[in-house]
Amino acid sequence: MKTLAETVRADLLAVAKAYAAAKGLKMSSLGNYVRTDSTYFARLERGETKMVCEVYDEIMQWLSDRWPEGTRWPPHVGRPIPNPTKENTA
Repeated sequence: MKTLAETVRADLLAVAKAYAAAKGLKMSSLGNYVRTDSTYFARLERGETKMVCEVYDEIMQWLSDRWPEGTRWPPHVGRPIPNPTKENTA
């Protein structure tokens, strides 16, 4: 059985990878956009950084607010309600 941390990490990475692929971004570029840290997602995937709930929520909301039209959100991951006032950049 996965731990909660492993599940949350996997969910965040699945959404981030889907977003990056849809937008044609490298994960390092996406890391710069969401955390001002180009190594964030690589370190997260390797288990070299811990993630607190607030960071998870912030990143998931950022991605949901800017989610590309026509791209399927990973079905096993709950999606925050998009904030329509956010511009679709990055």
